[in-house]
Amino acid sequence: MVSSCRACLAALTLLALLGLISSSAPAQPAKGKGDSKTVTFNSFDGVELKGTFWPDVSGRKGKDATVILLHNFDPRKGGSRSQDGWDSLGAHLQRDGYAALSFDFRGFGDSKSVDKNKFWAHKQNALARRGPKLTDAIDHKNFQANYYPYLANDIAAARAFLDDRNDAGECNTSSIVVIGAGEGATLGALWMESEFYRRRQKDPSAMFGNPALLDPEGRDLAAGVWLTISPYLGGRLQVPLQKWITDLGRTNKVPMAFVFGKGDSASANRARQYLKQINPTTKKLALTGEQAIEGTNLTGSALLQGSLSTEKWIVQTYLTKVMDERAKRLRVSREVRKNRWYSQPRGRAPQMVKDVGDEAPWVDVHAFMSR
Repeated sequence: MVSSCRACLAALTLLALLGLISSSAPAQPAKGKGDSKTVTFNSFDGVELKGTFWPDVSGRKGKDATVILLHNFDPRKGGSRSQDGWDSLGAHLQRDGYAALSFDFRGFGDSKSVDKNKFWAHKQNALARRGPKLTDAIDHKNFQANYYPYLANDIAAARAFLDDRNDAGECNTSSIVVIGAGEGATLGALWMESEFYRRRQKDPSAMFGNPALLDPEGRDLAAGVWLTISPYLGGRLQVPLQKWITDLGRTNKVPMAFVFGKGDSASANRARQYLKQINPTTKKLALTGEQAIEGTNLTGSALLQGSLSTEKWIVQTYLTKVMDERAKRLRVSREVRKNRWYSQPRGRAPQMVKDVGDEAPWVDVHAFMSR
């Protein structure tokens, strides 16, 4: 027995000397989570948002696309990026050549810290508290229903963070896919709609007269994937989701997939209603349609559970078709802090939503909620 152990030790020593094994090899990422890292970025109004970022590690073989993952949430039960299968989906996307970002919406998960002076200076944030005390932390349990549309500002901050990562060579924001669940999907549709009216000032140094604006930022949106998208925010605030969906799909030609459990008839009927508005003709759209997940009536993020086929269908079937059809968009420099952006919905004068030096823009929520 002793001689056998000595032989094993000698063999291991030889392998080490040959460089086939190494006692100082770097630790591998946890199984199922990919090559990810925890990140922090800030909204325009001082919310510290926590996320998980999967950079594109595939080099030139990548899909040259970036995916934003938006978790489901409930005013009472909460929600976060760690629920159900978001980590698995992010890692799968990375393995398939994408970059991806998930994050906790303000007041949920790990995104509860705020810059007290900056956050409470914005009057709409009064809807995020109970009582007169101004704290340095917020919680969704204190949110009023009509505060939830303002969470679209967190997606705007996520886009700004990704634009910075774009300039660092870790992703390409010239093609962005949004995957959202439940009310997270609803906020995703609101934000995507707003991107078609957000435009960068051509010359940031020009301060007088009507600003000359470039093409809408919405040109970078490649697709939306909605897991049982909700017509409500905050559980009861009805929003003009059908209008947003119609503008995105029919007017701006953004491909969208409406995903639901095959046993969830209410979500199936709602998805078909939206699809009829997008495409009132009988001609079938190649990349916009419905996908029923067999064997379940689960909703939202729960559709990403490992026993279901949702993740595989999204990454390997649907997004493969989207990227095959979309003309390749080269990475371009974003320089977020050096630019000034305006929002100009139809019939409205341009309104600045990010000044030079600001970290992230804000969404003109009232302009899109009142449509």
